[in-house]
Amino acid sequence: MCEVRKQAMVCMALAVMTAAIVSGTVCAEEKRIAVVNVSDVFGRYDRVKDVQDGMAKKYEGEQKKMQGKERDLKTWKDRIEADAVLKDPKTDPGLFADQLKLQQAAFDFQNEYNKLLKDVEESRKNEMKLVLSDIRKAISTIGKQEKFDLVLRAPEYTGEFDMEKAAGGKKAADEAVSAAELVRRFRDNPVLFFASGVDITEKVIEMLNTDYKAKAK
Repeated sequence: MCEVRKQAMVCMALAVMTAAIVSGTVCAEEKRIAVVNVSDVFGRYDRVKDVQDGMAKKYEGEQKKMQGKERDLKTWKDRIEADAVLKDPKTDPGLFADQLKLQQAAFDFQNEYNKLLKDVEESRKNEMKLVLSDIRKAISTIGKQEKFDLVLRAPEYTGEFDMEKAAGGKKAADEAVSAAELVRRFRDNPVLFFASGVDITEKVIEMLNTDYKAKAK
């Protein structure tokens, strides 16, 4: 009787272990993974283009102003260099003074230009923070809606080396990339294969543009 009970307990334990293993396997199989092509999202998100256009418009006046100053400096520099052919700054106080003024003006121009670049970069960074926040939110929303457990960045480069293009003349040569570039692209890809059904790039882009248009109204 004891032997029968022991065998029954062993069978029960094996059954529990088997159920646990099967359950674990099923859970592992139920994990869902998606990918998103981030470059494609950036390239087709309407807000990114609006940011770029807005930046260009915002700093258009400053850019033209700096271009005008650069032309004036060049004209001034050319005149002083022409005068230096006929005059010696060591014996001509006026020419020497002009050279010093030009150097100071060039120094001031460079400082002003650097400040403008810094302002532009700071403004662009702030705008891109908002864009990145939108993209993260859209990916997170779709991931939760479709019950994905993990969303990865899809490969940015999908092209393959084509021997026909490589032998197709100048146009093909312009399109070709070096062996080192091919290796770099392969190495930098976080995902080397994914089925078409797990790519949610189009859904992310559609959600971003729909929400952006709604907010713009």
